[in-house]
Amino acid sequence: MPTEKQIDCPALHKRSGSYPFGNRVPRTVRMLKTVTSDPMPGIGLAYIKGDAPVAKAGQTYPVWTNSHGAVTAVMEGGTRLGLRPAEFEVNSWHHLASARAPQPHPEPIAWMVGTAFWWTKEEAERDSAATGLPIIGLGPMSGIEPDEQHQGEPVAWMAKTLKGSLAGTLGLARRDARLNPDLYEGPFPVFRPADPGEVERIENERAEQWRLRRDAEADRDTKAAVIAELRAQLAKHEELLREIADHCNGCVMPTEQLLREWGSSIDAALSASAEPSAPVDLKTSRLSG
Repeated sequence: MPTEKQIDCPALHKRSGSYPFGNRVPRTVRMLKTVTSDPMPGIGLAYIKGDAPVAKAGQTYPVWTNSHGAVTAVMEGGTRLGLRPAEFEVNSWHHLASARAPQPHPEPIAWMVGTAFWWTKEEAERDSAATGLPIIGLGPMSGIEPDEQHQGEPVAWMAKTLKGSLAGTLGLARRDARLNPDLYEGPFPVFRPADPGEVERIENERAEQWRLRRDAEADRDTKAAVIAELRAQLAKHEELLREIADHCNGCVMPTEQLLREWGSSIDAALSASAEPSAPVDLKTSRLSG
């Protein structure tokens, strides 16, 4: 039985922190719907003249996957077609080693000075010298390990043109753009690099907020228990007072036995109210009555 030729792809060698398949790389996919390629606005024609590639629903195709998890169907004759996650299901996976060697950090693909966006480092350096603001490199993070961190959401999604007069240039792209991989590389995310000190500060703040929340919840529960006990005592006092008031309003002379029972009940109520307890600051509570 002939062996299927394995397609070499970036995800077999390195996977970014945003890679969605963990330590697995798709080998083949089964199409859930029929799709064709899209043009990329603002850069040029999305595919070479002729019939656009089509992936048909129900068919199985070998795939090429980049380091960010973008999956591309490889058609007969080598034509490729980018796929969106909702359009396929993974049919089989490549077999990978359990561990992979650390990859070097890629060079920035663009630079920011303040809010300005520069494609070359020279332009960024001139802007930095003129404004006094620092230069921040932006990169695809394609070589980082999954446990390394970047700050927040991607700054942008970009694609690199591979052919034509704009070959080698980068352009903004939609995250879900379906591009012809023979003409474009991407789309891939670019991030603002994380400052380790800032990450540590945010993590410490979050831990402190959780501690304060736990303390506040414990304090709330303690005050709620004290209030419930006081309400129960008040209810007993009110019941006793109503009983006395009923006799007085009805001009019924209480018996000696009843007077003794009232006296005992009043002594017990006053004794319960006088029992020492830990001070509770109810002013800071916002519990409803």
